[in-house]
Amino acid sequence: MPQRAPARDTALFQTGEQPRTLAALQAQAEVTFVEGGLDTVGLIGAQLSDALISTNNGAALLSSMGGLSRLQDITRPFHISRSRVTLRVNPTTQVQLARTAGRAGPDTVLLVTDPQDHVSLRIEANGGYDALVLPALDQDAQSDLTAAPTVEHTNIVSLAAVRQAKDRWARSDSGMHFNDILKDGGSTRLATLPHVGDGRAWQIQEQVIVSFLTYLIGRRISFSSLVAGCGFLQGVIFQDGDIRLLDKILLVNCDRRHFAVDLSKVASCWVSRFGAVSHLEFYAADGKAIAVLAPDPHNDLGHWNDLLASLPRHR
Repeated sequence: MPQRAPARDTALFQTGEQPRTLAALQAQAEVTFVEGGLDTVGLIGAQLSDALISTNNGAALLSSMGGLSRLQDITRPFHISRSRVTLRVNPTTQVQLARTAGRAGPDTVLLVTDPQDHVSLRIEANGGYDALVLPALDQDAQSDLTAAPTVEHTNIVSLAAVRQAKDRWARSDSGMHFNDILKDGGSTRLATLPHVGDGRAWQIQEQVIVSFLTYLIGRRISFSSLVAGCGFLQGVIFQDGDIRLLDKILLVNCDRRHFAVDLSKVASCWVSRFGAVSHLEFYAADGKAIAVLAPDPHNDLGHWNDLLASLPRHR
């Protein structure tokens, strides 16, 4: 079966040609709404083998060819697959599933939209059995998604949230820390990070993102990249590849996996350290999480922690 390189999605991310709203998509193609939520996406995606799976939150994009690993909701320990695409979901998040025609035939593109009608997840079949799986979802007559009110980002920190974060920090694993992002897009987590305690979280200079990723790729240090969507995180492991900087867009390409981040939209970067694990978390100006860099669980965690600890801190 011929394979389409996900690089075309990276190009669309740069040029803005990829529809990012439901209205823009409906202007280009016929859209039908289908039943289900994020748990449905996880179950359907596990049946796929060669689809293009892409998450785009407007500031970062992650695309990979393949199928999803088994359904991973917020009740399960975090595990990132080395051979398939990982999707950690909060199944209670309100999303709308839609379907439209793709290049491999009718009804071969499955999309997840949020209450503001932004398309955050796109799964495109690449022919074969995959093209039969996506049309199997039951069709709805119309969208029943109610637009959620916009919540303004504030610098006011809830003392109760800080107390809870500090109490849970040490005994929380990676999955529980990722769950903090899935609850409200990371806004509460970002507000509490400055207050959880010395050695647990600290802000670094955003300018080092390029040099840090260049170092990882140049030394062939594998790492996990996760991009936040509406109630989910898509993650894959990068083992080598190449890196480019086009204007403010940083691109990492590895085989059939591609990661892009718009550096102009990264307002802050934080290292979070819990137990034997450290993460590097990117946040936008509105307080929402953009992406997370985490270690490859098969690598030396001590070396990864040392690398993050060496990054220059924000003054």
